[in-house]
Amino acid sequence: MATATAGRVRQRSGAAIVEALRAEGVEVVFGLVGSHVLEIYDALADAPEIRHVTVKHEGAASGMADAYGRLTGKPGVVLVTAGPGATNSQTGVAQAYMAASPMVHISGAVPRKASFESFHGLDQEDFLVRVFAEVTKWSVSIQRPEDIPGVLAQAFAVARSGRPGPVHVEIPQDVLLAEATEMDVYAPVEPPIIELGKNNLDAIVDMVRASERPVIWAGKGVRSTFASDELAELAELLEAPVIQSGDAAGAIPDSHPLSTGQLNLYDRTPLQRELAAEADLILAVGERGGTGHADVLFGSTQAPVAGIWLGNEVERPDERAKAGAVADIRSALDQLIEALGDQQRPRDEALRARITRGKDGLRAAVRAQIRRDYGDARPMHYGLALEALADSVDDDTVILGDIGSHNQWTRVMVPTRNRDTFTPEGYWGAMGFGLPAAIAAKLAWPEKKVIAVTGDGCFLMASADFGTAVEQRVNPVIVVLNDRQYGMIVGMQQGMYGRKSETALDGPDFVAFARSFGADGIRVEHPDQMGEALERGLASKTIFVIDAICDYNHPPANFVAAMAEAGE
Repeated sequence: MATATAGRVRQRSGAAIVEALRAEGVEVVFGLVGSHVLEIYDALADAPEIRHVTVKHEGAASGMADAYGRLTGKPGVVLVTAGPGATNSQTGVAQAYMAASPMVHISGAVPRKASFESFHGLDQEDFLVRVFAEVTKWSVSIQRPEDIPGVLAQAFAVARSGRPGPVHVEIPQDVLLAEATEMDVYAPVEPPIIELGKNNLDAIVDMVRASERPVIWAGKGVRSTFASDELAELAELLEAPVIQSGDAAGAIPDSHPLSTGQLNLYDRTPLQRELAAEADLILAVGERGGTGHADVLFGSTQAPVAGIWLGNEVERPDERAKAGAVADIRSALDQLIEALGDQQRPRDEALRARITRGKDGLRAAVRAQIRRDYGDARPMHYGLALEALADSVDDDTVILGDIGSHNQWTRVMVPTRNRDTFTPEGYWGAMGFGLPAAIAAKLAWPEKKVIAVTGDGCFLMASADFGTAVEQRVNPVIVVLNDRQYGMIVGMQQGMYGRKSETALDGPDFVAFARSFGADGIRVEHPDQMGEALERGLASKTIFVIDAICDYNHPPANFVAAMAEAGE
């Protein structure tokens, strides 16, 4: 029982942590109980308003928290035990770091001054803090119970500030088990909103005013600050095409006439490079310099660059950036729109028609090509398996990606209607994102349709937590594009060495697997069956698996030939 005085409270460490979660408005915690965090779990038992999702592997906890943070903008909270409990979750933390996803990762730790070879410990006391320091914005160990409120308040603020990202907080077991201690009443810390300074704003405005053919390059910072409306407003003000990095999918809807879609690192969609080559200004919004997308885009143009950069600092700015600074993307866009209010440019119908041909025309041409060439093939082509999904997407559909060939086809076949239509796994590329991400999405938005597109290898990697969806009574649809091999690697091996090795997968009957948990599913072997399968899945009251039997060995679509055949 906590006792309080003005601004101070006497309480145990576990109660202090749970009070911090309450004060931060945390609604769900993803974790797995262990001996080093029992004190926290005992306190959580007195907080029924905070939903705890018990995972079967800690990697799923961080994967869920990553997706939750990306979708809602609120820090996803992870709670794991010491040692392997923490390290099991590190992959998802690294992915959140790459994806600019806010997360507060809380782990137990061995007692301070523990003996060598203590349970869940290594010889180095600061092992976990150092391990997580490389994949978080801040990694810290709380050494005194009375420091809990201040450190956690700072952790939540850091996770949300600047470039959002994960924070790791370690709490040694003896600190958790200490007697009730007097400490400050928890007070959340509001992170500062970093605005563009006047000099940087003026420099960007001058470059925009001097340009005649600006192109906007949008990054994940637009998504992470929920600035899609502001981005669209700026694009319409300048009549500027918008090129999106791959992890910025949905920063502006595909249906917007100035959206050119996602930049493809493999030049399968040349429209963006052509527009960049013709531009006299690249306005980077919510991106970082030095990324692979920067290399692709800037390799196509000699245009000067102005940037509203995503980050806590610009670690590797492009050397051609003549103006710009790190800033809160949404706030900076508001500043820029206000400063350019007299710059409304006339609609360029020829430009809009060109973008539509290069975007919608490409998708239609590719669909026609693969249906003509592979419509009756068995197993079926990835793209054909996704046709029905593309046709069923609406504004309330949330699609989660995963790593693999299926991901590339999802990007091509499925239009993004808003920032939540498609959330890719991110460029850390951790397999097994789709299933835990779909669970998190349903917990965040139970009223929306949630579909994960994954592969058999990815699904098997995450399958320990299939039962978590059943336990949590959430009902996403999991589309498994099942080619019984690690298909993307097969393609790489065949392209580089002319043969494949160690890539076969003898997976289970995924429908039987689902039903063994009391869930449901259906096997699909022809593209025409996908529509009905999706209808059944979306109407299901429990998690539903669509086992779509595909084959990587169909040659990839020839985008150039498809457009030529369509007369473009």
